[in-house]
Amino acid sequence: MSTPDVTPAQLLAVAKFAITFAVAQHYLPAGQSRLLLQVAGFVIPAAIVLADALIRHGRTKIGLEVLAQQYQRELRAEQNAAAAHAAALSAAQRQGQV
Repeated sequence: MSTPDVTPAQLLAVAKFAITFAVAQHYLPAGQSRLLLQVAGFVIPAAIVLADALIRHGRTKIGLEVLAQQYQRELRAEQNAAAAHAAALSAAQRQGQV
């Protein structure tokens, strides 16, 4: 499973930060309201990026678990085939066919 390097949630977070910062910087008077908007404009996008990272990590973990299970199934099938071949060879040797 391949995940993109930059996700829509990350792009949204960056755009939200830029817009919020620009609005706070140009349209609000200096003071507590400007600072509050700038902090909110940083915290909310950071939360979006963090949530996106957690979701992606969960998907990656699920993908790796699926691959590990598939590998284990294939390994068991190969081991069973090798054991069956060895049993057949042993039986043939006992009967003097080999």
